[in-house]
Amino acid sequence: MEKNLILQIVVIVLSILPVSLILIKAINYKYDSKLGSAGIICTNISGVFIKNYSIVKSIVFDKYKISIEENKNMLEIENQESKELISIDRNHLRKEKTMELIANITHLCHYPKMSKIEKIITEFLHKCGLKKKDSENKFSIIEKLPSSKEKKLSTIVAKDSETNEVFAFTKGNPQKILEKCTRILVNGKKLELNTQLKRKIRKKIEKLNKKGQKVLAYAYKGLPLKILDKYTEQFTENDLIFLGQIGLANPINYETIETINKIKKLNTKIYILSSMKERNCTAIAKELEVINPHYFESITGSHLKILSDQKLKKMLSNKEKDLVFSEMASKDRIRIMQTLKELGETIAITNKKQTHSLKVLFEEIKRGKTTNANKSKVTQHAISCKIAEFAVAIFAIIIGVPLPLSIALILIIDIFINTGTELAIMEEKGTTKPTKPHNKVKTVLSGIMIGAIITAAYYLNLIRFGWTYGDTISSSDPIFIKSATIVFALLGIIQILNAFIIRKAKKSLFTSNITANMPLILVATIGLAIIYFSTKLEAIHSLLNTSVLSVLEWQIIIFTIVLMIFFREILKVFKNENKTNK
Repeated sequence: MEKNLILQIVVIVLSILPVSLILIKAINYKYDSKLGSAGIICTNISGVFIKNYSIVKSIVFDKYKISIEENKNMLEIENQESKELISIDRNHLRKEKTMELIANITHLCHYPKMSKIEKIITEFLHKCGLKKKDSENKFSIIEKLPSSKEKKLSTIVAKDSETNEVFAFTKGNPQKILEKCTRILVNGKKLELNTQLKRKIRKKIEKLNKKGQKVLAYAYKGLPLKILDKYTEQFTENDLIFLGQIGLANPINYETIETINKIKKLNTKIYILSSMKERNCTAIAKELEVINPHYFESITGSHLKILSDQKLKKMLSNKEKDLVFSEMASKDRIRIMQTLKELGETIAITNKKQTHSLKVLFEEIKRGKTTNANKSKVTQHAISCKIAEFAVAIFAIIIGVPLPLSIALILIIDIFINTGTELAIMEEKGTTKPTKPHNKVKTVLSGIMIGAIITAAYYLNLIRFGWTYGDTISSSDPIFIKSATIVFALLGIIQILNAFIIRKAKKSLFTSNITANMPLILVATIGLAIIYFSTKLEAIHSLLNTSVLSVLEWQIIIFTIVLMIFFREILKVFKNENKTNK
């Protein structure tokens, strides 16, 4: 007696306990639920939008502007006077006298703090046939003038070993170089560099800067053949002839554009938080369409310092405007992310190790949003089943008959049917927009309806097999076993069917694309097979306390299922009509 009571208590507990939901959580389901709620991605630029190394991107000299793509031998050259565009092989540059002068200055004129940039330019020039050893063989360095961080120029005096001509070679900050120049080399001629022409050159330099390029300018002039004991800055670094400039930049990851656009479709914003200079950040953000170029705001670290917390919150609350944060220190990044969290935002962060690259984050956010959107369906499926099981158990206790669902049968439904179908619903592709939490009233009503169907089936089958109210019946009685088997089969099939109904709750079961969720079809097939063999195989009967079902009994089950589908379809029709009328 005590044993039966304990078993009854365990069955009732299992009929309440949502085993499938617990299992899904315990499986450590392969998505981050927090990322599913992410409305903002905070990212650096290096290693995400640009590669971690620099290349020569442009060369401007004479009347030409050359654009360079990584790992391409062909260069795109534009005649800035005629606007003609042609492609040339990079080896063609060694034939240009101006480029030869620029190469000589690069190879001979060094400044320790610029060593990385010099190496990049030297490697590019080498690929163009302008080799360092040729410059070193042709010129001997007479004197190297002192340089400094404030001066931003590097100058040497060198002698041509063949002609004995003496030159001042200078490279450095383009604005500083322009200040020292009075002439410019165009078509082999030294033309006056007037104010108007200087303004044009400055605009070209600013244009390259806005594209995120670091620009290095070159100049030279001839000196008297007589070698002096000392070359002063005043004498050597004035009245120079402007040669041109080279722009360097990190290659942009253009492949991220597709991911960026996908992220935007998820209604997720991207905030750049970088230590890079403002012009570089905004240039890259515009190039990759991270921001709307007509409606964005650029905030530097110095600007952030004078912003009050209230002003920053207001700025971050405006989801219409795009933001770029540049020249940021670590504490600045922390402040921005902390403010976002205070505003209730869930943040996703990229990292340099690529474990959370932009593409990986997109996939995880998309998966998370999709799964979160399907959570209410999964909850409804699991809880409605529990309500049905509990209703049947309570009914059995009231009328004084054994509980039709044993521990084994409940676990089979929860583990092999509910868990599988709910995981398949979790994977349902479609909307990534947040859905409303599951309607508790609707879930309860659904559970009560299923419970009523199962209860009616149990009661009517007991009567059909000769049982009358008040009769004593044991769990080993064939009448009970047959009725309990029908209850198990009916509940299992209803739960499988319920999964298909819930996945597209607003659509008719006959118009929704069932084959769109192949995992659900697979799980449903396995579930039906388990139900069928649980009633068919005699070896299993003794384990589960089930029995063979006749053709008539299967017909009764199918008829009950059809009635339930019909009832649900009628309800959907009425709901859709009411919405249309409204």
